[in-house]
Amino acid sequence: MKCSLKRMLRPEERKELQGVVYRGVEEDMDYSKDSFKVDIEGDRYRLEHFMKHRRKLSKYEDENISPLHHAAAEGQVELMKMIIHGSSCEVLNIMDSSGNTPLHWAAEKNQVESVKFLLSQGANPNLRNNNMMAPLHIAVQASYNEMTKLEKGAKLCKSNKWGDYPVHQAAFSGAKKCMELILKYGEEHGYKREFHINFVNHKKASPLHLAVQSGDLDMIKMCLDNGAHIDMIEASNGKCMALHFAATQGATDIVKLMISSYTGSNDIVNAVDGNHETLLHRQVAYPPFPC
Repeated sequence: MKCSLKRMLRPEERKELQGVVYRGVEEDMDYSKDSFKVDIEGDRYRLEHFMKHRRKLSKYEDENISPLHHAAAEGQVELMKMIIHGSSCEVLNIMDSSGNTPLHWAAEKNQVESVKFLLSQGANPNLRNNNMMAPLHIAVQASYNEMTKLEKGAKLCKSNKWGDYPVHQAAFSGAKKCMELILKYGEEHGYKREFHINFVNHKKASPLHLAVQSGDLDMIKMCLDNGAHIDMIEASNGKCMALHFAATQGATDIVKLMISSYTGSNDIVNAVDGNHETLLHRQVAYPPFPC
């Protein structure tokens, strides 16, 4: 039977290691991507022997994927220990062709134990992939609350490719528990909630802008309760407030909520966007249903 290391990592197949023959790797074989075709005749101890004597376990498979990536994604902590044992520390932060580390893979698959182990071994939670996404971005985007709790040491000021911070992704995803964890973690590191909830991305959009775009009323309330600035102007999409977004969507309840929550001195009801349109202009111009 021929089987790749990736397949060996599947939990449902772990018990089949006894007596299985994995062909394709000899002891004097060079370290090409085919070196991940493991030759095991017998049991787990041969696998451990193989792991121990391969000196370049950070070498890549297809798409620059290492054994540790697969193990992390499958939650195979014991196998991760075997891979890391005797290897250089660089294996912890090795990146695939998309810039994802094993910690990214674990976060994407919500493998809590993998994340715990990688962090305990010194994996860097602030490395970003080709989309400038750190593992925390991925966890928040998927609303993995437990994963978000674990990302201690992750920097809240790290943005992704689009300039969004974890607080933006929580707002857009409607991930209220993640949002609370992020704001609380921010407070512990000197970020006041009102300051944090008004972080802006590359387009000068705040979490409130993104929450309104997603139409999540509860998340909008959460942003407002934590001090979101209603009159903050976003740079693209006509240089508008979150209110303008809501009016464009015909979201009357959201518009009412934000107007009633506003305590500033600006005339936000009649404020114009970059196209000199008021809330009324936008609601008339973009009706939610055909007239």
